[in-house]
Amino acid sequence: MIIYVDSSAIVKPFLNERGSDEIALFFNEALDNGDSLCTAIIAETEVRRTAKKTDIPLEFADKVLAEFTIIPLSHANYRWAGAIGANGAKDYLRSLDAIHIIAAQVCKADKVITFDERQASSFKSEGFELLAIGGSYA
Repeated sequence: MIIYVDSSAIVKPFLNERGSDEIALFFNEALDNGDSLCTAIIAETEVRRTAKKTDIPLEFADKVLAEFTIIPLSHANYRWAGAIGANGAKDYLRSLDAIHIIAAQVCKADKVITFDERQASSFKSEGFELLAIGGSYA
């Protein structure tokens, strides 16, 4: 199975919040079962920025990111992200959410994990199935 994981879910294990242990366990089990965890290349920046803001060593963030297939996006993908509208929600879809949606489409994700409520709604509007793990939106 291919599981798209947005930045809010990738950082959850090292934020020590509700759901942190469950999502960390899920990632380990998914990898042990041969599932593919993928994310957009922008997650490299988002995850590293969160690490810096929370005094987590960048080396730890990089170790976490190494477990994910990083989806590079082309210029055409970014243009596509600028054109999608979460089924007509013109003002609702944020730019980074659109980029995450396109990355999930590019990697042909079967399921998505996010802890961002607005992003979850956008993914659903685009037809993705969300997994509820440790308080993530589904």
